[in-house]
Amino acid sequence: MNKIIYFDGISFCKDERTNYYLSSKRIDGKRKRLHVYIWEKENGALPAGFCIHHKDMDKANNTISNFVLMSKAEHRRMHQIINVQNAEYKHNMIKHLDSIRDMTKEWHASKEGREWHAQHYEKNKTRLHVKKEFTCQCCGKKYIAVYNGHNRFCSNNCKSMQRRIDGRKNKIDND
Repeated sequence: MNKIIYFDGISFCKDERTNYYLSSKRIDGKRKRLHVYIWEKENGALPAGFCIHHKDMDKANNTISNFVLMSKAEHRRMHQIINVQNAEYKHNMIKHLDSIRDMTKEWHASKEGREWHAQHYEKNKTRLHVKKEFTCQCCGKKYIAVYNGHNRFCSNNCKSMQRRIDGRKNKIDND
């Protein structure tokens, strides 16, 4: 039996798969999780690319003081670290990955797998190739580039200059 919580006259039902409380009706066009609804009521809409983290890791504790606004990437990394620290989780994950590795290689190489990836790319390519503004860590100049996870310098000259400043001029690395 699902547990139901009422907040602002809206019922939120516990999703047994995720353990989050999900609104029973659409709010702003979609079914919202209770913690997101509470955060947005208190602070306004979530910025793009951000999510709400429960400090105490208890998805049932939906008090505003238990919430932290985090980038989705930061939140993912934090949970990866927690999961890796959990030895049983790590052992089971490795065992599972070992058991499906050959199947995944086969599927990715199949016509169906290649078609799925092509469709997935078409759906997401506009988000993948968005140009953003960055500040060069060497000269401080602002520049525009497609985000690649390593956008630190406006040019190879600045990248080389920073290596010399850091004393890494002879080391080849991926800045």
